[in-house]
Amino acid sequence: MDGLKVIRSLCLFTHQPSEQSIARVKMLAQRLDDGGFTVQTQRLCSPDVDSIFDIDGRADGTTFLSVGRLGWEQSIEILDRFCSARNVAFNLDLSNEAISAAHVSLLTDIIEENAAKTFSFTYTFNNALSSPYFPSATYERNGFAVGLQPTDLSRDVRSTEEWLGRMREAWHEIDTIMEPEEDYLGVDTSIAPLFDGRSSLINFVSRLGLDFNRVVTSDFFLKIADFIKEGGSRRVGLCGLMFPCLE
Repeated sequence: MDGLKVIRSLCLFTHQPSEQSIARVKMLAQRLDDGGFTVQTQRLCSPDVDSIFDIDGRADGTTFLSVGRLGWEQSIEILDRFCSARNVAFNLDLSNEAISAAHVSLLTDIIEENAAKTFSFTYTFNNALSSPYFPSATYERNGFAVGLQPTDLSRDVRSTEEWLGRMREAWHEIDTIMEPEEDYLGVDTSIAPLFDGRSSLINFVSRLGLDFNRVVTSDFFLKIADFIKEGGSRRVGLCGLMFPCLE
């Protein structure tokens, strides 16, 4: 599977972010690289809002940053800083809120101020903790999590089962590489596609000779969803299907 083992996100969660935190992420990324994985993004998530924005102003921009889950009032408080920041994400937890026009206006305000920041913001409902995928990533405890881009593993496979087998093998390799690290939280087994080539879920479906519009009414996605939740690795985070809206 040379060249196919792509990690979309390696995320360190810490209560006290610092330059040492960024150095730690880089060290972990190198360990995965030595194990044959390509790490696309290195990320840092912390509830320490001021420290994250401070790091954003001083860092080189190669590490993606997030303050994780915020409530309504705190979201309003940081909005100006968020829109002007180089590389900070957050999510607004609406699990127990009565949704109103004010919540919608937050998104329209972001669009008007800096539309590109919509990729760094999301609303969440009963959100899973410790997922390495931004902007839904939310701090629960110190540690780090890994998120694959598993569609890349589908190159040249002839069946869904063969692809899922490659995924299981990649999860096991990550678990083995990170086993010495006491704060390793696990792998978010989510299917996180991109929009082009072997990274595309629609492309994979087409290569199997199937029609994407038709498989949504078959057991194709049910089979995948059952697999990524059944275990076989140290799992953490969302562990679900991310549908290819950008495709």
